[in-house]
Amino acid sequence: MIAGVGINNDGLSKQDFMAPGVEGQARAIRMALAQAELKPDDIDYLELHGTGTRLGDPVELSALKLAWGEVRDRKHPCRLGSVKANIGHLNACAGLAGLVKVILAIRHHTIPPMANFRSLNPYIELDNRAFEINTAQLPWPREGNSPHRAGISSFGFGGTNVHLVVEEHLSAAASMPQQKQGIDPEILFASAASPEQIKPLIESWLPYRQAHGDANISLTSLITREHLRYRTALVLRAGETPDLNALTVSRSADETRVGWVFGGQGEMLSPEMGRQLYRRYAPFRDAVDECRMLLGDEQACLIWPLHDNDWSLHRPAVLQPALFIYQYALAQLWRAVGLMPECVLGHSIGEIAAVCVAGGLTLDSALQLVRLRGLAFESIDGEQGSMLVVFSELDSMPSLEQGLVVAAHNATDVQVVAGAQAALDAFMQRCQEAGVGTYPLNVTHAFHSPMVRKAADYLVQRAPRLRGEKLTIPVYSTLSGQRLEDATDIAYWARHLLSPTLFSEALAAATAAHHLTMAIEISPHSLVSGLVRKSQLLAIPSCSQARSEHLDFLEALASAYGNGLVPEATALFPESVSKVVLPGYPFRKHSLWINRPSNAKQTQGENRAPGAIGPTPERAGGAVTAATGLSQAAPNGLDEQEEVLELNEDDSAQLLALFVSYWETYLGLPSAVPDDDFFSYGGTSLTAIQIQEAVKRDLGVSISMSEFMGSRTPRKLNEIVCERLMGETTDE
Repeated sequence: MIAGVGINNDGLSKQDFMAPGVEGQARAIRMALAQAELKPDDIDYLELHGTGTRLGDPVELSALKLAWGEVRDRKHPCRLGSVKANIGHLNACAGLAGLVKVILAIRHHTIPPMANFRSLNPYIELDNRAFEINTAQLPWPREGNSPHRAGISSFGFGGTNVHLVVEEHLSAAASMPQQKQGIDPEILFASAASPEQIKPLIESWLPYRQAHGDANISLTSLITREHLRYRTALVLRAGETPDLNALTVSRSADETRVGWVFGGQGEMLSPEMGRQLYRRYAPFRDAVDECRMLLGDEQACLIWPLHDNDWSLHRPAVLQPALFIYQYALAQLWRAVGLMPECVLGHSIGEIAAVCVAGGLTLDSALQLVRLRGLAFESIDGEQGSMLVVFSELDSMPSLEQGLVVAAHNATDVQVVAGAQAALDAFMQRCQEAGVGTYPLNVTHAFHSPMVRKAADYLVQRAPRLRGEKLTIPVYSTLSGQRLEDATDIAYWARHLLSPTLFSEALAAATAAHHLTMAIEISPHSLVSGLVRKSQLLAIPSCSQARSEHLDFLEALASAYGNGLVPEATALFPESVSKVVLPGYPFRKHSLWINRPSNAKQTQGENRAPGAIGPTPERAGGAVTAATGLSQAAPNGLDEQEEVLELNEDDSAQLLALFVSYWETYLGLPSAVPDDDFFSYGGTSLTAIQIQEAVKRDLGVSISMSEFMGSRTPRKLNEIVCERLMGETTDE
């Protein structure tokens, strides 16, 4: 970010229009430092204007030394450079080019060298304790939690002098306690053509954990391997060896259609909510920071403080906007990993986040709405009521006492009743006597009941004009149970506050319209996932509040991967993580040798395994010793030049059987006969070449393409080869 700006024009104090001025430049530099509230010792790098002239550069350095004064106690001299050494003068764009260079240097934590620098202008005197012209690429590490800082100068004709102080933006995560590198769990993605190959694949990778690190292995498993039908994803924890005998291998669905379900308040939230995801994942962190910026410093410190011990989550005015921020940030994380939904819906207050993510409310409007909603509940005087989950069909519940209402239809056999605490206690007792299960919710108010009428009125009276665009993702309303068209009417949200939550109806409508097969819960708990499973959908909770938040998210990714979704790597891994070399796929090994026909005659003295077609034939003393077991005889009294190959009927039949097997192998025939025409069964020139190579390999006989095309059948090919074998031996 630009931390300070200094700008002036000293044209009146100069005698020459184009001459640089020491005082004017020094004032601009001091002005930028003062605005940034920094000292010269805080600056690591200076991007100079760098005219490259005999006059301009000495003036610039003189102005710099004048502005900085005497520099003491620097650990390292400030590095100097200028982008003009790379690209020359850009006139009006000179300062912009310098700004781009500095931003890139900060991003890559590297100070680039001054290009083409050979020697210093003789009119320049540098104090080597304060300044040094950088002639080599240098790493630019941070010192503790201090951001990188740089100055940029740009001076124009007519006396315009500009100096910027640029500071690296460190998110709030940088000031929070960080986990040691390599301690975070990672997720390993593995897939195979059959379930039996998954375990050997992972076993071949695990020995590389110590050498490469879990994060690098995880990235490699995701982006360098094809994702096959059978899949598993394994969470790796530092210092632990996974139990591969407990692997769950899933068969990836042919089609996966996903909906996002945003949970409601349901229970009190943990003050550790979002902390791990904020530290680890940039999309989550950026979304939270955006919300905090829109809230302003005072409200941000209240609603999403940087430390959980400052979090007053017992207050509706804090809890409800905090829940919204968490859900909005979590949705941005799922969006960044590429797992986008067909549609969204939200349980109670979760619908505000669902509508915002779908584009129906701007982030600013949604934040104002949810913050005002929380304040509205704090405006209620007197008894605030409570809520009770009832595990029963609506018609089978005990009758409701006066003042109690059904506040939510969560599933066919799951209802929520709201009202005064005394009436709820009596109703719960009657449910127990009737054998109906109940569960009291730990909530602040009797939401979706007449007891919050004052909150609805407060909302309508004080709400600003809500802004939003046309919904880009279909939203299903838990007020109507049907698709929502417009969410910018505050009267809708007032009715939403008072009326029963028709979650079961909204989920059924979304599932039918979009043929959903899976729902991902966008929530800090897993309460809604249990309701989703009752509708026969696969439910994947993002978090559960029962254990590590990051671990829960990885388990959710693992479940999504096993069911056909492949996440994108960019959001999951920092830039420091890179691909490594891992063992390849463990192909199953099968013998593909063509077996000899069972009636083939073994040549006496042949020292080979029965049924195997051996290596390329060798010629010993001029006689062909083919690996097919053809009979050989060298008549007594003949020298090596007179040896003759004798082919009897059994040898010819054996060769014919070999050629028939070629037809079966290369033409893909279940069985073939000696007179099967090559072209009648789809033979091509490529297939012909394969058979030619097989004849050469197994018999040592070369068949030309014209000879092969003329033969067309195994029988004809057999005749040509037998003749060739006899002729070659006779010629010898």
